[in-house]
Amino acid sequence: MQQTLQTFYQNLEQYYAAGDVDQMERFLLETEAQYRKNTAGAAEIGIAVYNELGSLYRGISRYDASISSFQHARQLVEKEIGTDSVQYATVLNNMAGTCRLMGHFDDALRLFHMAEQIYARAGEEQSYAYASVLNNMSLVYRELEDLSPAIDYLEKALEIIQTMPNTQQEIAITYNNLAAMYRLSFLQAAQVICNGTRAGIVLSEHPRENFPRFFQCLYRFRAFSQPFIYPVHIAARDSVLYIFSKKAFGVLRRFLIQLKRPLIVMLRI
Repeated sequence: MQQTLQTFYQNLEQYYAAGDVDQMERFLLETEAQYRKNTAGAAEIGIAVYNELGSLYRGISRYDASISSFQHARQLVEKEIGTDSVQYATVLNNMAGTCRLMGHFDDALRLFHMAEQIYARAGEEQSYAYASVLNNMSLVYRELEDLSPAIDYLEKALEIIQTMPNTQQEIAITYNNLAAMYRLSFLQAAQVICNGTRAGIVLSEHPRENFPRFFQCLYRFRAFSQPFIYPVHIAARDSVLYIFSKKAFGVLRRFLIQLKRPLIVMLRI
């Protein structure tokens, strides 16, 4: 093939910069057709094309096409590189992301765990890719409303990205997401306690640990974020102070109306 992997990504970057999804798809499908005509020595481009197609289709909610593309990439990596390679872990991580968006959480967790183990065996436990897998598993557990592992995985991801340069935005978002989950954990326990059940005594133990961590994350998120976050920090603090009364949501509502912003940034995909 005339096109190298470098020129492939350079060309693709231009289409991404233009934001033209149809052009991106056309370019990727044309490159795929060229690859199919001449596969000799072109495995890396084939893998890249299918990975990018899978990501593109996932971004526009064409999930079946996304899974199909990632399957092609997976088969290529299995054949040309091996199943214990970083490239294989990356494909599994990508495919698992689509499974998560489809609501196939068991499949997503299975693939994420496979990717995590491969990265670990390859000595990539301090890499951005490994942190990405941990973050993605946190998202799945968050959507399953299983907050304990969700928090654990996100804390591990945070430890990694804090050691990397130029990750201020990722750190801020991670602190914000952690604050959201600490708060939800506390709210769950508070609800059980308010219901007067004995289980509340047990369930409140872990969330009570998260109570100060919630404030700590909000403070650190503010340090990494824009000044408008400060009133949100105050609103969240006041809402927890009133957590056992109906005033909590009133306090939140007043600040949300004032800021015209959500209390927290939604968990990123």
